Amino acid sequence: MAYFENHPGSGRQFANVKDALDSIKAFNALYAVNMADNNPTLCGNADDTAMWRKLVWEGVINCGGEPMELDFFEQIFGGKTESIDAKKIYFRYNDDIDMNVEAQDTAKAASAGQPVWFTLAKGLHSGTGKYSYLTKGYSLYIYEDRQWVQIVDEDKTNDYGHRFQLRPHKAAYQINVRRLKKMMVTAVRFVGGLSGPSPSTHIQSLGYTNHVKPFRIRKDWEMAIDLLRGYEEQLVWALNYDEQGKEIWNWEAINKMNARRDMKWAKNMIFFMGQSIDNPDLLGTDTGKVSTDYSGFDGYIPTMHYGGGKLIDFDPGVGFDLSADFEPVMLKNDANKQTTEYVVLHALPFQFGLNRNANEKFKNATGACTFDTFKRMGGSEEDIKQLGVKSYEYNNFSLHFKLVSALSDTRGIGNYDIPQQAHFIPGNGLKDSKGKEVPALQFFMPKGMGASGMLEENDRDHRKIDGWDKLSGDLAETLMMAIHCPHLHMLANPMKAA
Repeated sequence: MAYFENHPGSGRQFANVKDALDSIKAFNALYAVNMADNNPTLCGNADDTAMWRKLVWEGVINCGGEPMELDFFEQIFGGKTESIDAKKIYFRYNDDIDMNVEAQDTAKAASAGQPVWFTLAKGLHSGTGKYSYLTKGYSLYIYEDRQWVQIVDEDKTNDYGHRFQLRPHKAAYQINVRRLKKMMVTAVRFVGGLSGPSPSTHIQSLGYTNHVKPFRIRKDWEMAIDLLRGYEEQLVWALNYDEQGKEIWNWEAINKMNARRDMKWAKNMIFFMGQSIDNPDLLGTDTGKVSTDYSGFDGYIPTMHYGGGKLIDFDPGVGFDLSADFEPVMLKNDANKQTTEYVVLHALPFQFGLNRNANEKFKNATGACTFDTFKRMGGSEEDIKQLGVKSYEYNNFSLHFKLVSALSDTRGIGNYDIPQQAHFIPGNGLKDSKGKEVPALQFFMPKGMGASGMLEENDRDHRKIDGWDKLSGDLAETLMMAIHCPHLHMLANPMKAA
């Protein structure tokens, strides 16, 4: 129930009402009007009170500021939800082929012209560590020294620890293999006029597979029917308000409307910062526990920090700088021929810092930006205008900035470092094996025979069920979200001095 107090306080608080009897007690405690305003000399008894009627302004003054964005994540990415026939969906990812290899550790020959062994980086093994790209006869180019070396021997005894012996093409070169520095591979042999077979066929690995499980969320409510009947005295103002602060002329229980608000807020929080559940104490088939089928997925923030996202650390006191902080990313993306378009979700504090550093850049950067990103997510150009997206072109990169008030709203999630963050979500560069453009985030809804995962609302009149004078109900929904290619997403990560 929404309520207000006679005297200003630090803000409206929530009171948790469990059942119908509690709702009657809570109503009396929260809504009872002291007609005498704590002054026993004025209207201090029932007869005097009956002679007076307080002048109350027809509308209630909202002192709480702009209403919270309860559905900020859905506004941008919730336009397109696909129905699927299972409660778990698998995605296969295929990264670009890199024609370079790296060494796990530094290896330096004893002198010029001499051989040296090096160990291949662990991540470049496949098939549980038994296979790798290199073999005897291939050559490597060491960029830093501009020198070629040839693989003259190999040792693949240890899984994830394949070793290769190198000899330089030039007798005057002392081989110096740097740790985790790229070396170009030529997968051919240098041979003489009379050569024999030495087959070495390589096949591409299948990349990696990720799966997503849904969350099933539910909210129950209950209220006494007596609250819908006449009250002890006439009420002279509306009691109920929605999350926008507007009066509600109720035709359904306010408890149910509040439950919808709680569901909307929880849904967006799960998408943005939810965590999958793997604690065995919380999982199981018992009542009150979560079944493994609904143990969920990691939201955007956990994926960025722990699931392969790219973090760009910056000083929030200085502000995010496109030249110092973003240009290195642009150069890397260009080198790998990756995304050139981002949707940037941010709050006002981040925008202030960005504007301080980029004002002149932005003056000259407005222009023809594509909005295909939003169309892939199910939106139209009119939707983009309503979102208030400001777009700029900077060094052939399109940046669509979206100010999200929820990220700086301290009544909700706008606490700690979130107001200083910005989320760079790739808008292009993601395609499936059929050549179809894929959005960076996808939402799914499991469905089955006669049931779907969409929002369900069930109402019960207990007078017709068990004779109790109460109403109750529940709301439930199934949520699924997949974040594709996290390494293409970026989080501007504010690093404050300790």
